Amino acid sequence: MKIPAEKIKNLAKEIGFSDCGITNILVEQEVKKFYKNWIENNFNAEMKFLENEFEKRFEPKLVFPKAKSVIVFIINYYYKDYSSEEYKISKYAQGSDYHSVVKDRLRQFSEILKQEYLDFESYEFCDTAPVFEKYFASQAGLGFIGKNRCLISPKFGSWVFIGGIFCNAEIETDSKLDIYCGDCDICIKSCPTGALSSKGLDADKCISYHTIENKNEVPENIRKKITNQLFGCDICQDSCPYNKNPIQTSCVEFLPQEKVYNLDFEELANISNKEFSRLFKNTSLLRAGRKKIIINFENINYNRNK
Repeated sequence: MKIPAEKIKNLAKEIGFSDCGITNILVEQEVKKFYKNWIENNFNAEMKFLENEFEKRFEPKLVFPKAKSVIVFIINYYYKDYSSEEYKISKYAQGSDYHSVVKDRLRQFSEILKQEYLDFESYEFCDTAPVFEKYFASQAGLGFIGKNRCLISPKFGSWVFIGGIFCNAEIETDSKLDIYCGDCDICIKSCPTGALSSKGLDADKCISYHTIENKNEVPENIRKKITNQLFGCDICQDSCPYNKNPIQTSCVEFLPQEKVYNLDFEELANISNKEFSRLFKNTSLLRAGRKKIIINFENINYNRNK
């Protein structure tokens, strides 16, 4: 079964994706080597789930046996940062949870194709499977992986979410872009904790990791460098030259929500975890949870009052 690439890309735009590219299912050995070294260096910190299903990350057919092509999508989420000076929430988290928004569009895309191509089968992913999404996005010509380890689109910068589909259709593939960071290392120098290097992102030094994923006490050497980052950190992205003239998102789901960027910490301290989950349903704040956010706020005040 063959599907014209132009049809794929036109449909992606109609559904609301910012861009779309197509690549094959092969993962280069150097990518496997880089990831293996990254894990061996314990750069995943306590995120042990990143060690699971190791081989699946390099063999899409272990995830979806009928895979022949990878259709990759990006969607721009940039909007003016509504965070206060008192504390900041990463831009990606100020709107609705991207997992559900992107997955809904991916499913819609697949259903439309299935109506026209009855034999079309697919497997959708958006941070929900052992898949190298950034790698496939770069292979599909949607951008390149920068020294900040983000996918950088020439048009949208790194303010993009990635989603993809393994499918059983044969589709003409796109070419990689011939652009890279070059000698620029502004993001590496901008990171206050030294989390970035040629070996990749060391999560154990990353402010974003410690304000979201880390369930233990934040090490003192990291905590004292957290100025106002309450949830996530955009320092390496804010410093990137590709992000200096951002395009505002047209996706209404990603517009900042006041309940997220204007938190009432007195209220958070007096509600239950169940009530917190109800209030912040379909937002990324659920990833950290009520208790973690309160602790993060206390850490910010601790540094401010020293």
